[in-house]
Amino acid sequence: MLRFLMFFVLIIVVVLTVFMFLELGNNSSEVSNKGLEVEGLPSDKFIQCLVDSGMVVYTSETCPACISLANQFGGYDNAESLFVICGEQKERCDVEMKTGYVPEVQINGELLEGDRTLENFAQKTDCAL
Repeated sequence: MLRFLMFFVLIIVVVLTVFMFLELGNNSSEVSNKGLEVEGLPSDKFIQCLVDSGMVVYTSETCPACISLANQFGGYDNAESLFVICGEQKERCDVEMKTGYVPEVQINGELLEGDRTLENFAQKTDCAL
């Protein structure tokens, strides 16, 4: 009976420990995501200026370079109007893309030259970063 009681207590401790680690992981993830939304990301005004300037980013959610580019904007959700995700809009990508390779950045239908950085985007579109 004592062995059974010790085994039962051990199981409870293990379950509580696993639950605690899972909960801590969720909290730290939420904190870091909130920090990303506020610090170092372009404003909605900048993103809208890029869109108004005719900038389109053709991308994929599985391409590492595309994900890195999207992360400059805080992720795909933060700049939805700027990104065309080719996995979701294949026909549009097939028709509009010049190279057929993602990520592809265009401004008014012309391929963007230079680095894919916020600074270069601002320079090429005259949008204030």
